[in-house]
Amino acid sequence: MSQNDSDTGDDTAGKLNAKLNQDGKKPHEVIADVKRRADEGPILLQYSFRPFFMFAGMWAALAIPLWLATFAGFPIIPDSIDPVIWHQHEMLFGFAAAAITGFILTAIPNWTGRLPVSGWRLGVLVGLWVLGRAAMLLSGFIGPIATAIFDLAFLTLLSSMIGRELVSGKNWRNLPVLALITLFTAGNFMVHSETIGIAELATEGIRLSIFVLAVLVALIGGRIVPSFTRNWLKRKGETSLPAPIDNLDKAALAAIVLVLIFQAIWPDNQVTAAIALLAGVLHAVRLARWKAFLVLSEPLMWVLHLGYNRRFRHHDCSGYDTGVFRPYRPGFDSQHRYNGRFYFDCRGGTFPRRGAVFR
Repeated sequence: MSQNDSDTGDDTAGKLNAKLNQDGKKPHEVIADVKRRADEGPILLQYSFRPFFMFAGMWAALAIPLWLATFAGFPIIPDSIDPVIWHQHEMLFGFAAAAITGFILTAIPNWTGRLPVSGWRLGVLVGLWVLGRAAMLLSGFIGPIATAIFDLAFLTLLSSMIGRELVSGKNWRNLPVLALITLFTAGNFMVHSETIGIAELATEGIRLSIFVLAVLVALIGGRIVPSFTRNWLKRKGETSLPAPIDNLDKAALAAIVLVLIFQAIWPDNQVTAAIALLAGVLHAVRLARWKAFLVLSEPLMWVLHLGYNRRFRHHDCSGYDTGVFRPYRPGFDSQHRYNGRFYFDCRGGTFPRRGAVFR
């Protein structure tokens, strides 16, 4: 590997000084050279949202019919893994993980001021995601241990990449994002611990990962939805703007973190139900302060509010399904309802719109 290749994507002072001493280029010239070489590579690997948003949509279009066919009695999914676990796993750690990766790796340069992950490094990450999907489909042939190794490699590398970028950029504000992705990865480990016979933790791992997604959407959506709304309204000359972040937002985030904790350790309990209902109310009030009624003329804006609206509706349903109202509601799992709403966010709401903006 050449010296130029090893400098790709790294704008630390040490690298820049080494480059400066080597060929006399100034730091800003080195950065421009790195960007130029990144732009000369495959267009699909220039920004992370391009491959990961594309593959997220493609995998959802394939994995859901495979599951439905198996559910209808046509065994397509490998019998080495319980079909329900396979379906849950692939919607979370296949589809949702790809959408999350495309967003976060595109956003990190804006958070840190560093160059984006691109080129061969992004290609390796994409390849590991594809390898994980293939391993889950072929688990009956390669065995549960090989399947776990191939599938876990993607999220493990992603967590290390995010940590490296945030720490190198001294972006401590977004370390909670790293913590959430690490928990999400832990959920995947828990699922595979059951498939290889170590411990029966698949259900707990799925539940943990679902509510980690809820916290992640609340954290990031709570920034970008009012921010983008405010910018759009200012351009239109509106004086009524979304409320700034204050104690209500902090209380809403704290409530959803409590939902995550209680759903992970005490899912079928009245206290958990009450906290979920409280979180739903707080996030409904939070959303109401973002002036959604003023952006109804712009689909790219109101779809953000619609997507976030589905977040607090999920917590309401979760509270009903686990609490005193459960005997009076159909036995339809609120977790599945939440995943359907996350699918909406990824395909028509928050995440694809962010790719368009960051591009």
